Amino acid sequence: MSDLTTRRHLLLASAACIAAPSVSAQSAWPSEKPIKLVVPFAPGGSTDGIARALADEIGKRLNQSIVVDNRAGAGSTLGTGQVAKAAPDGYTLLVSVISASSVGSTLYRGRLDWDPNTSFAHIADILRTPYVMLANKDAPYNNMTQLIAAAKAKPGINYGTSGIGSIPHLIMLRLSQALDVEFNHIPYRGGAPAVTDAIGGQLPLVLDGLAAAVPHLKSGALKGLGVTSARRKSSGRDWLTGWLFDNALGGDWGASSQRCSA
Repeated sequence: MSDLTTRRHLLLASAACIAAPSVSAQSAWPSEKPIKLVVPFAPGGSTDGIARALADEIGKRLNQSIVVDNRAGAGSTLGTGQVAKAAPDGYTLLVSVISASSVGSTLYRGRLDWDPNTSFAHIADILRTPYVMLANKDAPYNNMTQLIAAAKAKPGINYGTSGIGSIPHLIMLRLSQALDVEFNHIPYRGGAPAVTDAIGGQLPLVLDGLAAAVPHLKSGALKGLGVTSARRKSSGRDWLTGWLFDNALGGDWGASSQRCSA
């Protein structure tokens, strides 16, 4: 499965914090103050949920307070940049996604004063989870085939993502290009606000990480139209009965176009 079609979560720290000799010389880590875990997205989304679970477990193991700090904005590059500028003392960590560490640095090239490779100490690759196309429960489409047909009949269906330059945004642009359909992007400061508007009916579609979507799919607040993975995902029920578009996003667009127009 390609990084484009999965939400890849990374645990990072400001550069050299692990190996900085001044840390061990002054005091044992961690002991001086709480550790800040920055999430470059709004509260309630997939990355936020994963970060809070991680903070709880790390806190128990280190016997140290871990404070989750949401710093959303600019396609996750805002919070990422704040960690890049933090003191390299091991007390500022970042849970990020591939969009911030690679796509963001390309999209905002010339406007960022940090580098994804040299500004951080890369600690761990935490999790990879697919994205799922979510629709309001009353939307007039129940699978990707019906959605594509609706978009061709009436171009400009609104969809929400976690921001401009996010992986969901790029996936939808690729989908539109490959199938010659037009959608209208509504960027949010995180996936959670977009999901909230989709549940409330202010937004018909949202592409977000599966981890955060599962409770809403199980409750019936949202319906799943497709998932960016090689296999169908089912969390207690077969809610994804429509089109699976991972192969398409990996390059097999011709076959996918035929499936959607069939």
